[in-house]
Amino acid sequence: MGAAVALLLLTPVGGLALSSAKHAVGAGHHISAGKPKRGPRGPRGRRGPRGFPGPRGLRGLQGAAGARGLQGIQGVKGLKGDTGAAGPTGDLEIYCALAQAKPFVYSNVPCRAQSYTVDTGGANDVGSMPSVEIGTDGSPVISYYDSTTANLEVARCNDPLCASGDETLSTVDITNDVGSYSSLAIGADGNPVISYVDATAHQLKLVHCNDPACAGDDETANAVAGFVSSSETSLAIDADGNPLISYRTYFLDSGDLRLAHCNDPACAGGDDPSQTIDAGAAVVGSHTSLALGLDGNPVISYYDATNGDLKVAHCNDLACAPGGDTVTAVDSAGSVGAFTSLAIGADGNPVISYADVGNTNLKVARCNDPACVGGNETLSTVDDTGNVGSDTSIVIGHDGNPIVSYLDNGGGHLKVARCNDPACAGHNEALGVVDPAPNVGHDTSIALGLEGIAVVAHRDATNGDLKVGHPPVTGS
Repeated sequence: MGAAVALLLLTPVGGLALSSAKHAVGAGHHISAGKPKRGPRGPRGRRGPRGFPGPRGLRGLQGAAGARGLQGIQGVKGLKGDTGAAGPTGDLEIYCALAQAKPFVYSNVPCRAQSYTVDTGGANDVGSMPSVEIGTDGSPVISYYDSTTANLEVARCNDPLCASGDETLSTVDITNDVGSYSSLAIGADGNPVISYVDATAHQLKLVHCNDPACAGDDETANAVAGFVSSSETSLAIDADGNPLISYRTYFLDSGDLRLAHCNDPACAGGDDPSQTIDAGAAVVGSHTSLALGLDGNPVISYYDATNGDLKVAHCNDLACAPGGDTVTAVDSAGSVGAFTSLAIGADGNPVISYADVGNTNLKVARCNDPACVGGNETLSTVDDTGNVGSDTSIVIGHDGNPIVSYLDNGGGHLKVARCNDPACAGHNEALGVVDPAPNVGHDTSIALGLEGIAVVAHRDATNGDLKVGHPPVTGS
């Protein structure tokens, strides 16, 4: 009470009156409005600190793909990269089987029939009477005659098809007129062994090369026999590495079939025995072809020119010593038996290709026993389309069926027959032209490469070249 009185006494009279008036007005306002009037908004305060981010929401549905844009301009072609390392050599038969099954993936160019020039001879006429075998490295080795220089030549190919164009060419013998009617085999040491005729001295000669290409210019040629006709020789190597050679002797009114068996791998002793196998008034022994049977003894096909017969001799021992050897006329129907070539079939029996001269056909005889003495051999006409069948050569394929190269005399082409059975007896064999160039396919010689591909050495008579061809590779 005292405090209130004191405050009142201190308040000025006008102030007291004014305060009373404000209260009176305020009281009147509250009575008329019912609630206090909002004042003006104050200034905006400062933004507070940013809060923590909330959890990520669920991913929405993918929208529809937009339209594809225009293709851009092609860039500049880059530089060619380095050539990669050569891959391992594949099996061409396997490759060609793939090319046949998937022609849009694999090119069939390597599988087509091809023929390559191995020796042009420059201005010389080369390539006559070739003989081909496969070397230990899988590449062909070929002996042949240079008709211009009358020399014995050898070509060693640097690839299995002689396709590289840089084969090794060597002159092996230049003494006299030498090198005709050659026959080549691979010796036990892997080097070529070659029999041939010295037409000047009428001698049978043999050279055993000192290297796989006969390239050392240091080969030694040895005379094996005399009184030799300018006719075919045929060579085989026995189990001891010594040569056996069938050939025809030279006489004024006859010719005999003989066989020389050398005592050493080079026929160097000068004392190699030679035996007469078929003799008489008839001219026999030309177009001779020699192979060793499963018993290791010689089997020889040849032409009896007097009677026009195909004949076969089977020896009872390695040297064809007199007594016990069989001589059989296998085909005597008409004038047959020229251009013979013999191979041993998978069953051990001889298979022989030859010309039916009278009908100008290619024929094959398959013997039913190792000596062809049964009188019931299978004789088949393989190709009778035009003038065909000369210059034959035969080899047995991996499937056991014969493959025969020969000359189409009418068209002057190299042809190859692939038989569908071991006797070529169906008259439905696959016949094909390997080299369609004119005047090729002379003096054919065939061998089977390591991949089962047949390679054929032959003479291009138009250009005087040595060529090597192969039939189409169909794959296996």
